[in-house]
Amino acid sequence: MGDLYAFSGPLLDESENTELGRFDGECTTTSSPGPSAEARRLCNVTATFVEEREGAEIEAQGVGRIEAEDVVFAVTGGTGEFRDARGQATFEYKEREDGIVITYEVDK
Repeated sequence: MGDLYAFSGPLLDESENTELGRFDGECTTTSSPGPSAEARRLCNVTATFVEEREGAEIEAQGVGRIEAEDVVFAVTGGTGEFRDARGQATFEYKEREDGIVITYEVDK
């Protein structure tokens, strides 16, 4: 419990040919596996978009279950064109070994 996991990487479009920006995040382990508990991490993730979007950001946060294949976080706001953003971000781990698929559903 209390372990910190930090990560960062390119944010690509669906074709994976165009870099849209970067994502950076950190997660803190809040529970460890036991007879009746699953490993969980409290996470904060920021997507920062390229200069064409003037560096606008989307903030997402939530609790990720380490054993889960998909995790849904709340979009809690952002900057620039996303300053009033609300919605959700789905993080998919099952289909990729070298990355995470993040799908944002955002109301601006």
